[in-house]
Amino acid sequence: MRRVSPAFIPRNHQVEAALEAASMRGDFGPFHQLLDILEHPYDDQPGRGEFEQPPAPGERVLRTYCGT
Repeated sequence: MRRVSPAFIPRNHQVEAALEAASMRGDFGPFHQLLDILEHPYDDQPGRGEFEQPPAPGERVLRTYCGT
């Protein structure tokens, strides 16, 4: 099952947080951390369980934009 169902997917609230940190504060750390996790979405990644979780009610992204 792990070979076909990734444990880590780019969740909207995590992508939004990384984009906001980079664009508003010039902090690319969250972006690089998310990128590092998503380079190996099927692998066990101890200590990164928060990236497997859905957003808390206050973290939900209600509007997204398509880049095309």
